[in-house]
This record gives sequence, structure tokens and C-alpha cells, in this order.
Amino acid sequence: VQEDLEKTKEELKSKVMSAHVPEPVHGENDNEEGDDSSAEASAELTSAAAYKDRSEEERMTEAEKNERVQKHLL
Repeated sequence: VQEDLEKTKEELKSKVMSAHVPEPVHGENDNEEGDDSSAEASAELTSAAAYKDRSEEERMTEAEKNERVQKHLL
């Protein structure tokens, strides 16, 4: 069981490190007046998206770990 936990921990680390959050695409009609607030809002969205991606990966990793442990116990 300890081996499974270590393997899961390493998988989680590698997935989190390799997670890629795409940069927001700005349209050609963006005017410079709202750049500061747009950049701040964009940073908040990117941060939220990264957190959501990480949470999804953690759930998938947890499910995979549970499957491995169940197979090990059978």
C-alpha cells in the first residue's frame, strides 16, 4: 500500500508540474484604456482555471489510486 501511495504522489507531482494553462487571446479591437483591469481580471481567471485543472487532476489521481488499492486488496 505504501508503494501505491508513493507512486500516486509522484504521478500527482508530475501532472501538476506539466499542467498547461493556455494564455488568454486578446481580440484586435481591445483598447488600451482597460488594459490594467483586463490584465487583472485575466490573471484572476487564469488562476481560477489553474486551480480548477489541478482539482480535476487530483480527483482523477485519487480515483486511479483507489482502483489500484482495490485491485491490490483483491
